[in-house]
Amino acid sequence: MGTDWPFKTDPVSFIVNAGLSNRGADIDNVIKPILDTYQGIFEEFNDNKVYYVELHKEIVSKGEEFLRIRVTSHNGA
Repeated sequence: MGTDWPFKTDPVSFIVNAGLSNRGADIDNVIKPILDTYQGIFEEFNDNKVYYVELHKEIVSKGEEFLRIRVTSHNGA
């Protein structure tokens, strides 16, 4: 908490790359905890300002799991 959200109340886009070790893991299970975490970190962030989400799943070895998250201003295109 207390960290400034650089996008204020502007719409944003999330691009998420998830390295998962379980081939059966559902990619949609990744996004809700991410958005909830951002709401806990940034006081100004509200997930109703997320207008676009792009998710990518990559299978990796156990112990090599990762999340790469990029947040940008949403241009409405």
